[in-house]
Amino acid sequence: MKQHGQIHIINKYFAPVTAGIETSILQTFSILTKHDYTIHIHTSRNTLSETNILPREEVVAGMNIHRYQWLPHLGFFPKIPATANAVVLENFDIFPHLWIFLWVIWLKLMAQKHFLFVVAPHGSFTPNWQVFSIWTRWIRFVYYHTVGMAMIVLTADVVQVLSVAEFQKVESFGVPADLLHVISNGIESEAFKPTHEVSPEYAVRVKELGKYIVQLSRIAPVKNIEDIIQALPFIDTKIKFVIAGPVGDAAYHQQLKSLAYKLGVSDRVVYWGVVRGTEKFYLLEHAQLMAHLAFAETQCITVWEGLSQKLPCVVSTEPSLVETIQDEVTGFTVPAGQTTMIASKVNEVVGLRATDSAKLKKLQNRGRQLVKDKSWEHAAAEYDQLFWSEMNHPSRTHLFSRVIRAN
Repeated sequence: MKQHGQIHIINKYFAPVTAGIETSILQTFSILTKHDYTIHIHTSRNTLSETNILPREEVVAGMNIHRYQWLPHLGFFPKIPATANAVVLENFDIFPHLWIFLWVIWLKLMAQKHFLFVVAPHGSFTPNWQVFSIWTRWIRFVYYHTVGMAMIVLTADVVQVLSVAEFQKVESFGVPADLLHVISNGIESEAFKPTHEVSPEYAVRVKELGKYIVQLSRIAPVKNIEDIIQALPFIDTKIKFVIAGPVGDAAYHQQLKSLAYKLGVSDRVVYWGVVRGTEKFYLLEHAQLMAHLAFAETQCITVWEGLSQKLPCVVSTEPSLVETIQDEVTGFTVPAGQTTMIASKVNEVVGLRATDSAKLKKLQNRGRQLVKDKSWEHAAAEYDQLFWSEMNHPSRTHLFSRVIRAN
């Protein structure tokens, strides 16, 4: 019988924040609580828009949440007990990650590290640099290529990546391939229910939108929401653009509002807010198409969710998006920043409902088939297998354990 244990996950944010990493943590590790794992989440007290407001301790979906005061430019200092069987460091930032790396190195030097240490960057180790200011870009680039790389090689037992595209990116960055382990995201089982029942009030709210295209993401520059807003003047005037997700960058949110006003399309841009569960899938089910022209993604859960509802998806040519969406096969691709091409493609895809329903139906079926087996249960099972096969390796206490294991 498997010996399960204490898993400690470290990330800057957690629920109620609903961005990609936080969703992945919530969905994957809540399932493992049902398989005799004790899950501890170490996180800040921040939301995307406010600092140090969330309760310090609570239980969410069977997981123990430990929140710490966020210190500007320093992050927070999680308290991980010696009894931990595995520690999973999510995302990749300078702080608090540097403190965690140094702590693991110290434990190795003292021969006191007895847990599996997993680094799960979710694409943040190989970001799209253009979304940062020039100084932030320079600092991060230098840090990632020097200190960051050294920290991963010296401390990580496993680097969890989400896709083949991320595997190749991280390997090309210099992380040894033998550290990399692919565990993909998933989709809620709710996605594949034959109908999505919502309240009459919510159904009316969706119906009042009329025809609309949807982007399901947090509002942040990397999501490149402005491309669709810039294209709206050239898209059928009966079609609205619904953005469903939390505000991750208030200044960027205001820029989008100003852009829509300048282009005269403010009445066609709808900020829907955070949407979850049945209401999320109901919103997707009744859309004309999903647009996702992000500058960078690692593995886009929301595009999978769109495909699960047989929703045509128009995405950018970012590598990980193209890994899911093959042009004219499972969806449509168009380069980011090409306003005329984007508008033309949106009009073409929306028009398929009237002009070529057979082509649209084939594309919808291929898209749904692609994601039908991508469940959070499968992702949790992959983590379970990783923990079982990798925990308590006899060489883990040594600073150069990766070299020892290789030999």
